[in-house]
Amino acid sequence: MRGNRKGRWDSMRFYRLGHMKHGKEKQGFRRIGPSFRYWHEMKDWLDKLIIYQRIEGPLNRMKEVQQYAEEIVFHARRNTAYSSQIVESMLRSAEARQILYEYLVPRYKDRPYFVTRMLNPFYLRYYDAQQRGYLEFIDWPGEFRAANPVGEGRKKRVAIEFDASRKGRRRHLVEARVLGILNEADPRFLTTEAYEKYVRATREGQTALEATPLGLHLADDRLAFRVRLTFYLSLLPIIFCIAFAIVVWFVSVPVYIWYYALLVITVVSPTTLYYSYANNSHSFMGLFAFLNGALAVCQVLSVWQVLAYVNNCETFVDECKVSGLRVVPAVTDPTYACSFYSVMDYSTFQHWADSQTTTFVMYLSFFVPVVVFHLMLLALSLMWYSKLRKGLRISTTGPAGGVAATVITSGYVARGTEADDADKVAVGVPVSSPKIKEEDKI
Repeated sequence: MRGNRKGRWDSMRFYRLGHMKHGKEKQGFRRIGPSFRYWHEMKDWLDKLIIYQRIEGPLNRMKEVQQYAEEIVFHARRNTAYSSQIVESMLRSAEARQILYEYLVPRYKDRPYFVTRMLNPFYLRYYDAQQRGYLEFIDWPGEFRAANPVGEGRKKRVAIEFDASRKGRRRHLVEARVLGILNEADPRFLTTEAYEKYVRATREGQTALEATPLGLHLADDRLAFRVRLTFYLSLLPIIFCIAFAIVVWFVSVPVYIWYYALLVITVVSPTTLYYSYANNSHSFMGLFAFLNGALAVCQVLSVWQVLAYVNNCETFVDECKVSGLRVVPAVTDPTYACSFYSVMDYSTFQHWADSQTTTFVMYLSFFVPVVVFHLMLLALSLMWYSKLRKGLRISTTGPAGGVAATVITSGYVARGTEADDADKVAVGVPVSSPKIKEEDKI
């Protein structure tokens, strides 16, 4: 019928108005599936969010889960019998309950509301064009961007910006007075206690923000030693190669011109490592690994080529001799055509043959450590590459993962695979494995 709300079957309006939707028109706003499955899936999402601290899923489901995530933190902080019953009805595992009460409640003691963040990466999943989204808790080291501080953190930011410029003083004058850090006798200055506690400590580098290796703001302080180790180790091949270039000016050994090209690449390669650290880039870490592997192979080939050249010079000197102004064979069947070379060539070959021991000692003493360092850097860079591919966030200033990645609480990103049990808890949270029930035992 033409007057049918669905439209004619041969028109596009017939399909746009919901033909064969099978009850989807009756569902409420952002409903997650049918009602009999709604709460089961909702509890699973909440449990994963509390344990992982960030989850990835369909955008409409993440928006639906967000309101319950805010509610469960609100009731957990109230600490009443009614609120405790609500929390227990919304949780599934003991791990999530422990993290909620022991870590999330103290974390948000100064933040009244809005403890979660919804992120829309504006991309569709490849195989079914599903719109994806992220939901995460704020105020933890692995969050996408730092949230506005509250409590002592807010006082610190206001004090630093107030003391930095006139614009900061105009902007934060009222807030500094409300926070109690403004000198009422002279509103141009902070109180002595606030200045000593926040501003002077920051300027002297006593805060964790400035106590960072190589100027990087690490997402996890436990990475500081490994970051320094890898970067300083990448400088050792440069030191050895430059030392060899200096010694060559005083000790006569054969050097091929392409060695200096290797020296330039060796000097430039640590910049790719630093860029990878600063921007959490696995591609530049892969480039650094490739450069170290290529440099190790090229250094071995260069040493082999030089030593083979000196050995060939010794063979030439043994099998040829100078007769007048010509080079003639000294044996019946020489390896080289002696007559093709001049007396000057013979003297050059004799010079390198006489310095065979010096060349052997020079190249082995300088380049064997360089090759070892490059192989160590190759192993370390492959380790970093693997972790960055999984989503490890080294620097807080760089991007975290890609649009198709979910960062979990240990600083890693799960890309379509289930994380290990050790990666499913927040940093420093001692979560034990669930115990096997008696009826589950065989």
